Amino acid sequence: MKKLLIIIAVLTLTITLSGCTKEVEVEVEKIVYEDVIVEVEKELPTIPALVTMADVDAYLGRPDIQYVDLRDFDDKMAAGYIAGFEFIPFFDYLENQKILVRDGDWDFTAADLKNAAALEALFDADKTIFLMCGSGTRAGYVKAALESIGYTNVINVGGIGTYLEGDAINSVPGDDTYVLSPIPEIPAEVTMANIDAYLGRADVQYVDLRNFDDKMAAGYIAGFEFIPFFDYLEYESILVRDGDWNFTATDIKNASALEALFDADKTIFLMCGSGTRAGYVKAALESIGYTNVINVGGIGTYLEGAAVNSVLGDDVYTINMDKKGDFTPGTYFGYDPVGGYQTTVVIGPSGGIVNVIFDAVNGDSTKQNDGFDYGMVAYGGAAYEWFQHADMLADYVVANQGWGEIVLDEADLTGLNALTVGHHFLTINHDVEIDAIAGVTIGAEGFVLSWNSAIAQASSTDLAVVATTQTPAEWAAAHAAPYTYTDGTYLGMDEASGYSAVVTIEGGMITDVFFDAIVVTTTIVVDPLEVDPDEVEVTNYTTKQVLGFDYNMAAYSAATLEWFEQANLLGSSIVDSQMWAADWTIVEGNFDGLVDAVAGVTIGVDSFKLAFDEALLQAVPAE
Repeated sequence: MKKLLIIIAVLTLTITLSGCTKEVEVEVEKIVYEDVIVEVEKELPTIPALVTMADVDAYLGRPDIQYVDLRDFDDKMAAGYIAGFEFIPFFDYLENQKILVRDGDWDFTAADLKNAAALEALFDADKTIFLMCGSGTRAGYVKAALESIGYTNVINVGGIGTYLEGDAINSVPGDDTYVLSPIPEIPAEVTMANIDAYLGRADVQYVDLRNFDDKMAAGYIAGFEFIPFFDYLEYESILVRDGDWNFTATDIKNASALEALFDADKTIFLMCGSGTRAGYVKAALESIGYTNVINVGGIGTYLEGAAVNSVLGDDVYTINMDKKGDFTPGTYFGYDPVGGYQTTVVIGPSGGIVNVIFDAVNGDSTKQNDGFDYGMVAYGGAAYEWFQHADMLADYVVANQGWGEIVLDEADLTGLNALTVGHHFLTINHDVEIDAIAGVTIGAEGFVLSWNSAIAQASSTDLAVVATTQTPAEWAAAHAAPYTYTDGTYLGMDEASGYSAVVTIEGGMITDVFFDAIVVTTTIVVDPLEVDPDEVEVTNYTTKQVLGFDYNMAAYSAATLEWFEQANLLGSSIVDSQMWAADWTIVEGNFDGLVDAVAGVTIGVDSFKLAFDEALLQAVPAE
């Protein structure tokens, strides 16, 4: 008997059977003896119509089968996989590259197939195709898609979980931690709430439209280049607004320069301070054919969140860009004599507004100088002090090279005089865009009139002059007294309350108002030298002004200031207004007028009014 030495190998050959033209795969087993080699050919087992994870091992390693794992790569590496399966990720590739995209569910329709040629290039129609995934759902969906374009040899073998529950002799374990972050599809809307998921992409151009100093002072998002709207696009006359943020085709002054700055082959993310500039530039780009521009909003919204990709600013960085415009370079001053408002406007060498300062006279000082001591927040309930409101308005005017979209409400001055005119006749309409004049709640007539006076000097036209129906002369006339007061000092008294008012008139004007009130106290006096003394009741008279801080109104009530301080504030306000203002309303003994009217006065003022009226009436000349 021949001695068997070695079984060397198993080869696969293709032979042609007699009487048949079909090519079949066979196994050739070589058995080597000492003096002869015997080859025994065996045909590969037929692949049944149904193969599952329970019997898939019997069909692995065959050249006539394409083995495809449809899970994402990180899922495959984390959970493990079957040796020999290539991966064609359904979510991260087929859907992400818009080859095969579901319409919200796993029921395949012909419309889901977006790129049949790409699908055919991935899957070999000349082989049997084994599809697997996590549970079999993706495999079933792709099987239906392939069969819809003529594939007849596709088998859904199921999910990896089922395989791992068995012997899993061909499994490669995962490490449970591997994560691959695929490039997600960019949705139609990206905001500051989800922008971090779309940063760092080569297919996106990230543009910050703020000025460079704003970006460096307030902070920015890493990866955004800056194309300043004000300091570059408008400054270089590429894209210039016609006074507001409503884009029109005529605003584009240099379309080729705009196209050179923004990449039409990429999705463009635009951001700014609040989203206003970004929305405007988006409209401009879309008007010249861009279809992939997204306004992601303002830096403030991003910094309110996790802001994981923010770079902090230093709050002080400043770069001075000379602004272009049609004004005459120089420094110009304007003044509203009624309210004591004053405006300084600086026009740079290139004709643009580079600085604006608003201020107003306040006694021997100004409201800018008074700063936080003006008390508008503490006593008037305002969110910001007067100087902060004024500075916000000035910043807005510089940024917009004028009053932009600020809308003014105007009151009629017809027939009014110093006794009937209101505290304001121009107020800012608060239904403006957030980028307009956020936080400004003060009356606007002093700002408007002094601004108009200053800016009119910088141009031969009415460029940037704020249009009002009524003139500064009419505003001044509405403050004229119906008569001229007679010089002198006059005392008024409200006998019922003991309140008094001393009004001083000089040159026909109210120059001083001094309020006081009698305080009556009763004490019992006993002579300590008498054996059986009588009790004597003694009445004492003083005034609240004399008592000063000893009146203790702040100590024993919710008042912030003492009585004499509030009375003096009321007197000063009357001198400033030259009247008891018509909009100082007396409601149940409590002041309820405008914020800027009698700042800080919380005491009842009805008795003050009676005493003041009696004193002033004596100064009215007889007819």
